[in-house]
Amino acid sequence: MTDLILYLFPNTNLFIQCRPLSETGMARVGAFDHIHLIVSRPVQAEIDKHKNRGNDRVGRRARTASSLLREVIGEGTEKLIRNAGPDVRVMVRTELRPDPNLEERLDYSKPDDRLVGIA
Repeated sequence: MTDLILYLFPNTNLFIQCRPLSETGMARVGAFDHIHLIVSRPVQAEIDKHKNRGNDRVGRRARTASSLLREVIGEGTEKLIRNAGPDVRVMVRTELRPDPNLEERLDYSKPDDRLVGIA
């Protein structure tokens, strides 16, 4: 039997607006054995931009997210943040680039469109 893996490309809001990943009810998304959260360069850059906002909620959350991403990079390719029901791993994949075939349909000057082009 093959393990079911769900690949998600979250935007910045997952890190800024939602509960911490270790507290997020990932089992609600379906019957998967593993969830891989793929953090691309547009998300990493937006988190970096927000972490300098001072001591407001967004700034604090962005700094926490930035620390997590540094840990992921420091550990290699991924970090296990939840071990069961399903297990959840964060992966930083800055080498992923938007698909050039979608340039006419997406505005790559916008972070969300770049994220869609990457996914």
